[in-house]
Amino acid sequence: MNADLALQELLCGNKRFVELKSIHPHQNDVRRKSTVDLQQPIAVVVTCSDSRVPPEIILDQGLGDLFVVRIAGNILNKHVIGSIEYAVKYVDVPLIMVIGHENCAAIDVTLKNISTQCCMDNVLETIRQNVGDIDPNQHDALNIAIKKNVNAVINNLKASSPTILQLINDNKVKLVGAYYHFTSGIVDIIS
Repeated sequence: MNADLALQELLCGNKRFVELKSIHPHQNDVRRKSTVDLQQPIAVVVTCSDSRVPPEIILDQGLGDLFVVRIAGNILNKHVIGSIEYAVKYVDVPLIMVIGHENCAAIDVTLKNISTQCCMDNVLETIRQNVGDIDPNQHDALNIAIKKNVNAVINNLKASSPTILQLINDNKVKLVGAYYHFTSGIVDIIS
């Protein structure tokens, strides 16, 4: 499957989810057994670890369909980049989708400049670098920051991984940014 077809499948799956017509594909014994020796996901999905953003559900996919990397604030670090590189280079996944989401608490805490006094501060510092200076009192500041973070992750991924950049330049991999709306369930492509 190529990247455009993979993206179309994810958006169709999201449409089914939004319309309450999810078909829950590839979630049976036959599929489980067929993935024992080989995985062939159609997309890498990098998203927040927020429990309200399960990619397999909001994109109506099943076992083996998605290679999922989850981390608070859907940020990058060397482990996330390595996981994505593995998927696109060795599993031949054609699509990378970075999904930010409505009401992201990690980004909200970053905008409010709150220190967590724990390792979470490392996540917040990365988000702070991604979104830059945004006035938290600005109209729609949180949503602006969430989308800015997604775009920064996309740009940083290309800048940080020669492997991924080469695959993109060779048209073997497509990289898109998306935004998930809790209220409607819609996943919009934003970049």
